Amino acid sequence: MGEYTEYGDISPRTGAKSYAKLLKRTNPNLITERTAQTKPMTKNSGQTLKFRRYLALAVSDSPMVEGVTPSATKPTYVDVTVTLQQYGDWIGITDVVEDTHEDPVLNEFQGLQSRQIKDTREVLNLSVLKGGTSVFYANGSSRAAVNTPISRGILKKVNRGMLNNNAPHFMELLDGSAKYGTSSVPASFYGMAHPDCKADLEAVAGFTKKADYGDPKSALPHEIGEVEEIRWQISTHVGPWADVGAGNADMIATTSAAAAVDVYPLIVVAPDAWGTVPLTGVHSGKVAVVNPKPSKSDPLGQRGSIGWKFWHAALILNDDLMTRIEVAATEDPS
Repeated sequence: MGEYTEYGDISPRTGAKSYAKLLKRTNPNLITERTAQTKPMTKNSGQTLKFRRYLALAVSDSPMVEGVTPSATKPTYVDVTVTLQQYGDWIGITDVVEDTHEDPVLNEFQGLQSRQIKDTREVLNLSVLKGGTSVFYANGSSRAAVNTPISRGILKKVNRGMLNNNAPHFMELLDGSAKYGTSSVPASFYGMAHPDCKADLEAVAGFTKKADYGDPKSALPHEIGEVEEIRWQISTHVGPWADVGAGNADMIATTSAAAAVDVYPLIVVAPDAWGTVPLTGVHSGKVAVVNPKPSKSDPLGQRGSIGWKFWHAALILNDDLMTRIEVAATEDPS
């Protein structure tokens, strides 16, 4: 049967009939789309969508002449175009699985695919965010030279660069509470990092852990804390480039840290830095279940399927409103 899941592929548990729940799946953190500008595409409107960004007007610092109307200013803009693509996957099942297996495999498979849809969107988004043109290196001037972790000095440079580009913050100031040890958290940009970089970020002087926010409930689900006006979220999807940095035995590497460390992207964004385009009405994906039933190609109704598909696009809207820091991650943070 090849591509079809058969009874033997997921053999039932032996012994007395079990009513125990199936083991809960471990899911990666999903963090990207909370920071995106989302512009849905109307169904039956083609596959291409254009974002338009108007540039700031020049300062008008010349005094007007009495009785003379000044020349009109013509706004200028930049168009950014993106094309939606379709993604999907499916699981084949047989009638034997559906009719005789003790576990609710159809529900399980649908749950797996629901998570697969979200993970797919996350990876697609991050592949775009990793490609921004603004980049800082933990040390050196190229990815091949990187072999040290994040530092406060680099974060200060990133923050300064974002502010010099007039990047807005995501939120208003959070007031510190009267509780001992809490602190106010400034209006901030958002950063995305791999869990391997969590300890290095927390070791940066001035880092405020989420638990020490004046209002911890205001933090996003996978947020770990703030430093230099950047609030950090972590996800295993923000993966490194393996074995591409310089050597450093104290850093993490896929093969040999002494030869070349793994280089991790730390992505920092402001509002309107990037966007996503779902197709209206199918943002979360369309799941289709075909139960085994007789047909010309399957006279005895032995095969069915569970599948999904969705339309999606992600794009950088303004490189001035985002940046990437390329760092190594400490092998032994202790």
